[in-house]
Amino acid sequence: MTRVAFIVLDGMPSRHVTPEVAPCLWALAAEAGRPPGEATGVMPAATYPNHVTFVTGRRPEDHGVLANWFFVDGKPTPAEAVGPSGPTLFDACRDARRSSAFVAGDQHLVKVMAADRADEHWPADGEVPEGCERDAKGYVADAEVAPRTPPGTTRW
Repeated sequence: MTRVAFIVLDGMPSRHVTPEVAPCLWALAAEAGRPPGEATGVMPAATYPNHVTFVTGRRPEDHGVLANWFFVDGKPTPAEAVGPSGPTLFDACRDARRSSAFVAGDQHLVKVMAADRADEHWPADGEVPEGCERDAKGYVADAEVAPRTPPGTTRW
């Protein structure tokens, strides 16, 4: 069975994906992913519009997540309260009778990316479980995230 892992290192410039700086990531990209240096982001250069583009294959003006926060009915609204319009990668997997799973350290991404449409997602409903260690910004600590990957997933 073919498995696909999509890894996002938010804020890491692609120019740092080199054999010297990130040898494991360089090898993964060279072996099975898009060639290093060919990835492009969307504008605005913000986390949530880019992540929604990943799962929809559409630009922000089409999927509707225009910023991390934006105005809806005249009120500032977080992207997680809106989510993408239209189908996502998780819908395509379901329609093709393929399983999907989503694990993230940023709990808001579950709703931002409509990852609750995946067969499995963590943190459940985008809520950090009680007792989970958090980082200084309130996201789930890295050490808590990796063990949550589904069984059979390769851990680097």
